Amino acid sequence: MEIISNGTPRDMVPFYALPANVQSKVSQNYANADLFDWVQYKGEWYCMEDFVRVGKDSPFPEWDGCLSDTYFSGVLVRLVDDGERVIFGRYFS
Repeated sequence: MEIISNGTPRDMVPFYALPANVQSKVSQNYANADLFDWVQYKGEWYCMEDFVRVGKDSPFPEWDGCLSDTYFSGVLVRLVDDGERVIFGRYFS
């Protein structure tokens, strides 16, 4: 499995800090969008609640969460700075 990441920490932001056009888009898909933290990665906004926690015995032991795009690819997150920031990665198999 190939994992790609540049290791750049990104800030999590609350709903009210999202641009207005993004707020209207995500509020259509999330009933309580204002309760979640959001992070922008590769031009997309990700809701941190969408990521599934992964354990040390998973295929991604050095990561904290994963969100599948397809059966063979997805996005990984690692919490840093006491959970205040996030490092993103992509996996492919």
